[in-house]
Amino acid sequence: MTSSVSVIMAAFNAEPFIEAAVRSVLGQTCPIRELIVVNDGSTDGTLERLKAIAATDSRLRVFSQANQGFSAARNAALREATGEWIAVADADDVQLPERLAVQMAALDQDPKVTVCGAGIEIWDGGAGAGRPRTLAPFDDTIRAFMPFESPIFDPTVVYRASLLPEDRLAYDRSFRMAADYDLWSRLAPRARFRNLPDIVTRYRLHPHQVTETARKSGLSLQERSRVWTRVLGDLLSIVPSERELTFHEAMSAWPTTLPEDRLRGIEDWFRRLMEANRQHRRLDDRIWTDGLSRRWFWVHRHAVPLRPSHVFRYFSSPLAWNLGVGLRSKVGLIARLRRVA
Repeated sequence: MTSSVSVIMAAFNAEPFIEAAVRSVLGQTCPIRELIVVNDGSTDGTLERLKAIAATDSRLRVFSQANQGFSAARNAALREATGEWIAVADADDVQLPERLAVQMAALDQDPKVTVCGAGIEIWDGGAGAGRPRTLAPFDDTIRAFMPFESPIFDPTVVYRASLLPEDRLAYDRSFRMAADYDLWSRLAPRARFRNLPDIVTRYRLHPHQVTETARKSGLSLQERSRVWTRVLGDLLSIVPSERELTFHEAMSAWPTTLPEDRLRGIEDWFRRLMEANRQHRRLDDRIWTDGLSRRWFWVHRHAVPLRPSHVFRYFSSPLAWNLGVGLRSKVGLIARLRRVA
């Protein structure tokens, strides 16, 4: 199985990082069939660096196109891929040597899994270690995570090529930042997910990355709202209003500040989400309610001023009496209020 892995990468003006990114894939301890890199109209030395590496390693296949964007470049790479499995790598990240060996071993052990992610190290490119991050591990917890944000770190994903549409146009070109989130939400009905606890990718932070420029433009929120609307409809049969989407954003983005006048609407939205799943039973109810309770706690602990009225509102909700948040955290909320007072 391991020799039938095609790794895909889209590259645009990635000259400072592309060599390290490519060599980290070619240096995997797990054999790969090919690394397909689509140069998306770069105007720097990205293409020249790719050609130099390709001259020494036949597994690297390089294609160029006029600049069409990240999603179009990923689709172009997918059309060329011949492996049974598709692994994603980004042109500014570094893959740890055992990444694919760890993931393919896990897929061998559980053949039902068709989409496998893992942990990342958020890294500034320096000599020191970065911050490790992992996501919900199993299919039922991943599905309960999906209505709020992408449940998989895209630069770590490996998935079955058979999940793709026949034309291999998997990524929606109208998405610039949330194309991966959109893809996993569309594949969900026929996929089985898994996130490994292993850290497999060094996710490089830098000012010019797509996620950073999209965040500053507000594009991230616009795109995620489109995905939220579809996922809430598919999983909970809810068609959210524009106002309800503002409440959903407050639950999804783990905010550090939030207007106090949104608290009532957020509480009502929490209740609606909880009741919708009890009606339709498409998500594990315990996992779903635990997740909602953690987000309800976050809003009161981090996003609004700590006041007696807010603490009272927190404990007045049935979400406060769920096991998703431990007793120590709840007692800590009261203790902090007493210290503030």
